[in-house]
Amino acid sequence: MTYKELIGAFNNDVPVVFRGAKYLSIEAISLRKNRKEKVVIVSATLADPCGRSEVTVLGKDVEPCD
Repeated sequence: MTYKELIGAFNNDVPVVFRGAKYLSIEAISLRKNRKEKVVIVSATLADPCGRSEVTVLGKDVEPCD
Protein backbone atom coordinates (compact mmCIF):
# COMPACT_ATOMS: atom_id res chain seq x y z
CA MET A 1 0.00 0.00 0.00
CA THR A 2 1.08 3.56 -0.49
CA TYR A 3 1.61 5.87 2.46
CA LYS A 4 -1.75 7.56 1.79
CA GLU A 5 -3.53 4.18 1.63
CA LEU A 6 -1.91 3.13 4.92
CA ILE A 7 -3.05 6.35 6.59
CA GLY A 8 -6.59 5.82 5.29
CA ALA A 9 -6.69 2.23 6.60
CA PHE A 10 -5.21 3.39 9.91
CA ASN A 11 -7.74 6.20 10.37
CA ASN A 12 -10.72 4.01 9.43
CA ASP A 13 -9.66 0.88 11.39
CA VAL A 14 -10.13 -1.38 8.38
CA PRO A 15 -8.65 -4.89 8.08
CA VAL A 16 -5.58 -5.43 5.89
CA VAL A 17 -3.71 -8.42 4.44
CA PHE A 18 -0.02 -9.30 4.76
CA ARG A 19 1.38 -12.44 3.08
CA GLY A 20 -2.09 -13.92 2.75
CA ALA A 21 -3.02 -13.43 6.42
CA LYS A 22 -5.78 -11.02 7.45
CA TYR A 23 -5.03 -8.52 10.24
CA LEU A 24 -7.67 -6.59 12.18
CA SER A 25 -6.14 -3.17 11.75
CA ILE A 26 -3.04 -1.05 11.46
CA GLU A 27 -1.95 -0.09 14.98
CA ALA A 28 0.92 2.23 14.02
CA ILE A 29 2.76 3.70 11.05
CA SER A 30 6.45 4.53 11.30
CA LEU A 31 8.71 6.55 9.03
CA ARG A 32 12.46 5.99 9.08
CA LYS A 33 15.19 7.74 7.12
CA ASN A 34 17.78 5.74 5.28
CA ARG A 35 20.32 8.49 4.89
CA LYS A 36 22.70 6.35 2.87
CA GLU A 37 20.15 5.69 0.12
CA LYS A 38 18.24 8.96 0.72
CA VAL A 39 14.83 7.30 1.05
CA VAL A 40 12.11 7.12 3.66
CA ILE A 41 11.13 3.63 4.81
CA VAL A 42 7.47 3.26 5.80
CA SER A 43 6.53 0.44 8.15
CA ALA A 44 3.18 -0.60 9.59
CA THR A 45 2.40 -2.42 12.82
CA LEU A 46 -0.52 -4.80 12.34
CA ALA A 47 -2.82 -6.30 15.01
CA ASP A 48 -3.46 -10.04 14.68
CA PRO A 49 -7.04 -11.41 14.62
CA CYS A 50 -6.76 -12.76 18.20
CA GLY A 51 -5.58 -9.42 19.54
CA ARG A 52 -2.65 -11.09 21.31
CA SER A 53 0.24 -9.97 19.15
CA GLU A 54 1.44 -7.47 16.60
CA VAL A 55 3.77 -7.65 13.62
CA THR A 56 5.74 -4.77 12.08
CA VAL A 57 6.19 -4.98 8.32
CA LEU A 58 7.13 -2.80 5.37
CA GLY A 59 4.16 -0.69 4.34
CA LYS A 60 4.64 -1.58 0.67
CA ASP A 61 3.98 -5.26 1.52
CA VAL A 62 0.55 -4.59 3.08
CA GLU A 63 -2.53 -5.04 0.90
CA PRO A 64 -6.10 -3.82 1.30
CA CYS A 65 -8.56 -6.43 2.48
CA ASP A 66 -11.29 -7.26 -0.05
